[in-house]
Amino acid sequence: MQHTVEPGGIDIGTLIEAVRNHDADVDAARAAAEALVADQILDRLADLDDNGQVLERIVDALESAIIQAADPLIRENAVIALAAIDDDRATAACYRMFDRHRAADGVAGRLLAYFTGDTQPTVETLVAGLPECDNFDGVLTQRAIAEYGAAAVAYLHAALLAFPVPAQQNTGHWMADEITKCRIMSSLRGIGPVAASTTSTLIALLLDDESYRDTRHQAKQTLIRIGSPETVEMLIAKVRSHEQELSALVHALAEMPPESLAAVDEVDALVVELSVSADEGYRNTAEFIARKVGEVR
Repeated sequence: MQHTVEPGGIDIGTLIEAVRNHDADVDAARAAAEALVADQILDRLADLDDNGQVLERIVDALESAIIQAADPLIRENAVIALAAIDDDRATAACYRMFDRHRAADGVAGRLLAYFTGDTQPTVETLVAGLPECDNFDGVLTQRAIAEYGAAAVAYLHAALLAFPVPAQQNTGHWMADEITKCRIMSSLRGIGPVAASTTSTLIALLLDDESYRDTRHQAKQTLIRIGSPETVEMLIAKVRSHEQELSALVHALAEMPPESLAAVDEVDALVVELSVSADEGYRNTAEFIARKVGEVR
């Protein structure tokens, strides 16, 4: 990599290479990541030629650190550095980071405080502000809410219940509403099993054909992440009572954790029912569920 020496003898290329090698030398990578967020370095990164090969290598190294580094401080500072260059790339990298690193390491809350200056937001304020966030602030806010854990569930659930089901497409703000719903569910997905009280609302969103496809997908992924035996029971009850297309419910069931499936007696009966379905897809899904349950019994 071409190296650029800043005033004070700081070599950006050397810092980037140290961050890139975060697995080999964590201490050096942490020190380099901290140096990268100095004001003069961030200013230099923001001014780099956006068509340059050097820039792409810097971005690639920062993305790698954001997504893969085990040390939360390395990831945190790499986000700050990448956001100075390209906040769209930083947004995408943050989504991947938060999917990969589920521990309550506080990275999102600290980053949000860095970028907004609000060091003590309440969970209620954060939830209420989700509709107004841009994409970068949105990914940080929804994860920062998740870092509150169970304390955030009631606020998130109330916000989700405020939207009509089925969704109203002729309001003039349908897409904005769908984005907000996705952000709320992303927070619930980050919280995980303790958000089980939202299961019935998530199932309703999963089945809402008037909502955006990404909203339905987010509902499914959130149900899977919650993944409790109670969630499995409610999905099975909905399968048996639902008179329309069942595939969304059945596919969500198939991706539930094996332990939760095995804990619910009704799963065995449902597998039998699906295994004799005229639909080959349902028969294959029944076989898949049976294998998952068999692995833990």
